[in-house]
Amino acid sequence: MKSVAKQHQKSSKNLVTLTAVKKIDRFGSLIMNSDNKITKFVEKNNKSQDFINGGFQIVNKKALSSINLINVMEFEILEKLSKK
Repeated sequence: MKSVAKQHQKSSKNLVTLTAVKKIDRFGSLIMNSDNKITKFVEKNNKSQDFINGGFQIVNKKALSSINLINVMEFEILEKLSKK
């Protein structure tokens, strides 16, 4: 993995690269009427076009000056770095 990160740093101008995976619904849904009675069962939707953070990031050393270890990585740090 170390060699992949080093190769990436040499070839990319990005501050952060992360894995993106397709979002898969964990549960199906219920459709209910105004009396709160179930009228329909809907299976999980695994055809979503949305992506979520897969949890693996390669961070360029230049980005480290933007990181405060108290911050929440995904919401504060990655969001800030994505705008640079």
